[in-house]
Amino acid sequence: MPTLIAGWLPSLAALCRSLLSVPPAQNSVRGRRRPASIASQSRPRYPWALCPHAGPKGPGGEGGVCHLGPRRLEASPPDKSAGGWAEWGKIMVQRLTGQDYLERYGHAWNEPELAREYVERTDRDANQREDGFKIMIGLLPFDSDQALHVLDVGTGQGAVAALVLDAFPNATAVGLDVSEPMMEIAGERMARFGDRFRYVLGDFVDGTLPPDLGGPFDVAVSSRAIHHLPTDKKQRLYRELYQSLKPGGGVFNLDSVAPPDDVLRQRYREAGRVIRGQPRTGESAYRGGGLPGHYYEKLDEHMDLLRNAGFTSVDCFWKRLGMTLLGGYKA
Repeated sequence: MPTLIAGWLPSLAALCRSLLSVPPAQNSVRGRRRPASIASQSRPRYPWALCPHAGPKGPGGEGGVCHLGPRRLEASPPDKSAGGWAEWGKIMVQRLTGQDYLERYGHAWNEPELAREYVERTDRDANQREDGFKIMIGLLPFDSDQALHVLDVGTGQGAVAALVLDAFPNATAVGLDVSEPMMEIAGERMARFGDRFRYVLGDFVDGTLPPDLGGPFDVAVSSRAIHHLPTDKKQRLYRELYQSLKPGGGVFNLDSVAPPDDVLRQRYREAGRVIRGQPRTGESAYRGGGLPGHYYEKLDEHMDLLRNAGFTSVDCFWKRLGMTLLGGYKA
């Protein structure tokens, strides 16, 4: 068996190297659709395809190294023994099937069809979060004519950034997201804002912000994105957001939290089905497993992450079942 593995995995390495040889893609767009000449350079839809630093030699540039997943993916294994090739092959299969991508990002954001389906679904359900968004806008400690600079983390199609830009006509916003299909959708929807909105294709799920965002910012907002970070990386991200904000600003995150106990977990699940017009399941207890790439803290635990990052006046400003608006201010 080791001889067999050593025989076919070098061929897989050659395939990997050829797949990693892709042209660079545009990583920023200001409120408009990208020209066809740029869109035609989009990276192939493989699990590593959204590395924000893709270069001519593949994601990561030199040597075809990709830092997208939990482990580095080399064009060939550093350990050339049969065991080294076997481990590298296992990682390669995970990448080709999308397993690592889902573990990291929670959804197949690199698939255009699935991205559009997600946007259509959130459009249909927007009324369920409408009050939370209104409260978010009302909590921003600024006059409506101020020239705010806003960061929208996990902006997706730009929905939250659009709300802020509509409420503050002199504001500008930077939308950060890992999904190129979402960037295309945002280009369509955010074109009306012109240069007031800039989309940055970048990865924040390790809890670190890309260096080219153009801060400092007056406020950071997010909706249904930060739950894709494990607890330690959420803490790191909140600390980075705190450092990126001007004094007097704040962070506001509309996202899901974990129910306090299993009884409420089941009740929330059933209530959600009723809200969506779906039949009750009749189950006596919630039996579903956790989705890959989804990490939910209980309400108090999540607010502690904000406090530990330095934010003051931290609170849950709105709550509907497990969906909450959490935030705080930078003194």
